[in-house]
Amino acid sequence: QVPDMKGLLANVVAVFPDVHDQSVAKEINLSAWESAKDAHNWYVKSPGHKNALFQHSSGILKTFGNLLASLEPMGGMRHQDRCRQCSRLVEAHEIGVVAPLRCGFCGGHTFR
Repeated sequence: QVPDMKGLLANVVAVFPDVHDQSVAKEINLSAWESAKDAHNWYVKSPGHKNALFQHSSGILKTFGNLLASLEPMGGMRHQDRCRQCSRLVEAHEIGVVAPLRCGFCGGHTFR
């Protein structure tokens, strides 16, 4: 893949093709990175990111907004997963421990 995706934890894209009383679509793209450096290394080398910025600055995109935020946890993190079978939340009993591979309710496997 070009560029290297080192450090990418998750990427979620939500597309809203029909926004009430508007003739435009909306898109939200949320990426989570291991570090700010990993995110920076990706976007400075990404042809897609470069193209989006060009479209924004040249006026091709009539509306465009972005938010860049670096967030840090304020405390310990509890790992969570979901059961593939019953969709219940499966979480670690202790902070900093990975969630179990099986659901405590139905015994189904999680997504990890």
